[in-house]
Amino acid sequence: MKDEGILKEVKHKHMNEIVSSGESAIKSEQLAGRLRSRIIDLARKAGRKGLTINEAERQIEDHKGHSVSPRFAELVKQGSLVRVLIDRGKPTRRFLAGVPRYVKRHDEMTQRDVTVHWVPEFAPAPSGKCDPDQSATGSWEIEGVRV
Repeated sequence: MKDEGILKEVKHKHMNEIVSSGESAIKSEQLAGRLRSRIIDLARKAGRKGLTINEAERQIEDHKGHSVSPRFAELVKQGSLVRVLIDRGKPTRRFLAGVPRYVKRHDEMTQRDVTVHWVPEFAPAPSGKCDPDQSATGSWEIEGVRV
């Protein structure tokens, strides 16, 4: 009899964990969806200037950066955000056609060049094929964005 009561308690506790895990997954997906929407709104407001992950993280102050940055990859995969490919580096096992190089902008706070993302209707279209010598020096200009 005593073992039966413990067994019921363990089953009940396990069921609560499953419900809690399920609820947690739902809440996480809802949060991710809200963050994706906010990022799209920020990218639309940025217009032709585009949006970097760092800029979005600074503007979405109520969430940590590690919650914001993964949403960019999801949005690129969905086609809701785009990056402009300007060149390819050396081929690797992962990138057989060469490591992609995207339009970047210098971030003053981090002192690094960071990838710029656009909603598709605002993304600049590089004219023609880029000159590898120019792209290596970063001397191209697209709407004030360093390429």
